[in-house]
Amino acid sequence: MGAAQSIPVVGEIVTAVDSSVKIVVAGGCALAGEILDDQDAKDAAKKFVKDAGNSWVEYSERSLIVAPVRAAVHSAAGDEAEAKRVLKKMGKSTEQVIDSTPVVGHVKGVVHYAMGDKEHGHDCMKGASRTLVVVGAGALTGGVGGGFVLGGLAGASGGVAYDGTISAIESKPYGIVESIDQAIESDKKRDGHGFLNSAINVAYSVTGDFLTGATAAKGTKELNKASKQRKVLKNEIGKDAAKDVVDTGKKLKKVMKKVNGDDHVCTKAKNLETGNETYGTNKRCRQEMRMNEYASKGEASGYTSKTNARKGHVGEFPRKAGILEKTANEMNMDIEPKVSNRALNACAEHHAIEKLGTHGPKLISVQLLSSLVMGISQL
Repeated sequence: MGAAQSIPVVGEIVTAVDSSVKIVVAGGCALAGEILDDQDAKDAAKKFVKDAGNSWVEYSERSLIVAPVRAAVHSAAGDEAEAKRVLKKMGKSTEQVIDSTPVVGHVKGVVHYAMGDKEHGHDCMKGASRTLVVVGAGALTGGVGGGFVLGGLAGASGGVAYDGTISAIESKPYGIVESIDQAIESDKKRDGHGFLNSAINVAYSVTGDFLTGATAAKGTKELNKASKQRKVLKNEIGKDAAKDVVDTGKKLKKVMKKVNGDDHVCTKAKNLETGNETYGTNKRCRQEMRMNEYASKGEASGYTSKTNARKGHVGEFPRKAGILEKTANEMNMDIEPKVSNRALNACAEHHAIEKLGTHGPKLISVQLLSSLVMGISQL
């Protein structure tokens, strides 16, 4: 819990959860103390209330966002020693996160071994390997079709198994086993606060492993699904064309960040002779992007109102023959009026080809690849 508090966003979430849990436990202890007239339960309630507040104090000394601010305040007040202590604690917490990261933690462990710091090297290796086991268990479950729950159970089981193995090898409690051992010892001493606090730590560890394994399983399952879809696509239209379709989907995902709604289309026009390529989007999508630009920039966007942005400024979309219409005329092609007479840049295909600037006989060398937001863009 401590090291996680240094990570932005994650730190705020885990601290809020920890504080809330301890407040709830404090309430339970206080109620039990009143009903049973048990002083130990009443004392435990007071300690948990204090622990809930200390969670935020710890956060303020570990967070990469808050700790520097707190250190600056201490420094401005002339308390340099306290400022250094907070920054040192933040640095140590951040290092613990790095130590527990697979690959990075392993490399760091090797560096510590080379420097003669075997204890820190062991900590890096154990922490990074533990995370790798939990993630690997979840990913393996997702790889064989397991979902969120099965991946979570695999991750949690992997964490318990790893901690048990290390505890057996080193002949001393490690990880979850250490928290369980502390709970047992507290129970022997009739220390209700110590017992419940250790139980909470066990719950945190198991829950964290469950979520890590579940996330890994879900991610692996989605990657496998995307891989299968790409394979089918390659078999249908060829490797190069499949890559273009996926690229078009990625382009659409970027465009969708600027517009609302769904059913937007992105088309990639590619000249197979020259290799030149460009993207086009549907009319409504472009309208929304212009209106959003006006909303953020005002008249600096080149538009005088939201309506003006939706329609386009005077002369922006003149009615003249587009490339498709020019091609039809030059090649004496008999095509339906609804295709040739559409306004310039009316749809994603018109937009893409117009931007590519290819017409006449050259148009037969143009490849069009489209992606719907709910379709291939997810590959």
